[in-house]
Parts: sequence; C-alpha cells; structure tokens
Amino acid sequence: MIINRDPGEAWDYGCMMTMLTEKNQPMDGMIGQPEPLRVDGHRCYRFVLGGYFWLFVVSKHARNFMHRELFLDKVGNLTIHVLPAKDTEFMTQLAKILRETGKLNASTQQ
Repeated sequence: MIINRDPGEAWDYGCMMTMLTEKNQPMDGMIGQPEPLRVDGHRCYRFVLGGYFWLFVVSKHARNFMHRELFLDKVGNLTIHVLPAKDTEFMTQLAKILRETGKLNASTQQ
C-alpha cells in the first residue's frame, strides 16, 4: 500500500483514538507498551501514548468491525472520544498491576 501510494480503505489497518482524562484533564503523561488483543473476533493492537488510547484493527475482516465509523478516514477525519480513565477496563487493570507491584501508592489513587 505504501509503495503503491494507496491509502486503502478506512478499515485497512483501522485506527481509533480515545482521549483519557482524570478529573476532566487529559492524562498527557501516560505512555503504555503496545499489546495485542482481540475485539469481537478481530486482531487488534492497543497502547496509550500522550494520554490517548490508540487501537489499531489489523484483522483481514476489519470491514465488519462494529465501530468502523470511528476509524481515521481517507480524508483525515477522526472522531476522538473523551473518556475518564477510571471508566476503562484497560486503565483499571493497569492501576491494579501498579498497586500490586508497589508502583502506585494510595495517595495517588482515586
């Protein structure tokens, strides 16, 4: 696709973003390692960078992804949802791991 200068369809390597917030402020200091996962049978990769939760859908049948209207489109439009970090399972699990490993103390938890 790169060699042919063909951006493909929005669902070819679909990208979605969500801004994570804490106390109504962006969590711009957050960085998380990419990790693979499955969402409704689709192969995906997710990570947190700059306070945004990024999700890339790389399955061959991403055309059928239930929220493909949220993908970055051919002309550069992207809907970015804003969500409190505490309302995401991903961040809840991350906080749990940080607590269990002693990297998050009680005074910084909400």
